[in-house]
Order: sequence, then structure tokens, then C-alpha cells
Amino acid sequence: MEPTSSLEFYKLNRMIGKGAFGKVHLATHILTDRQVAIKCIEKTTLSLNFNKSKVMNEIRILMELDHPNII
Repeated sequence: MEPTSSLEFYKLNRMIGKGAFGKVHLATHILTDRQVAIKCIEKTTLSLNFNKSKVMNEIRILMELDHPNII
């Protein structure tokens, strides 16, 4: 599946959260000046198949949600 967005459209601001797989940043969409939260997953944590399957499961669940703040 092709991404519907790209990180190049956002300016990362401050970190607002941290988890097992990465960090969540407050960001600004450059074209609309709208603030969003972006979860950045550290690829080094995906080296284990167990971690990769957990992240892929999270992505699948988020894709199934119909929420205006999740892309």
C-alpha cells in the first residue's frame, strides 16, 4: 500500500511521548499549518521478528480505524 502522506510535508517540533518502538512528536503540516502528532518508529527496534509483528499489528489496527486524526 502506498503512503498517503510523507514526512517531508511536516516540520517536527518537540517530542511529546516515547514508547517501546519509537517516539511521538508534535509536528506542523507545512501546507496547512495544522498541528498533528507523528509516531516515528525506530527501525533498529524492528530487528527482532517479534517486534516487527507487533508494529505491523499496530499499523493494521490503526488503518482500520475511521478517525480524522489518524492517517
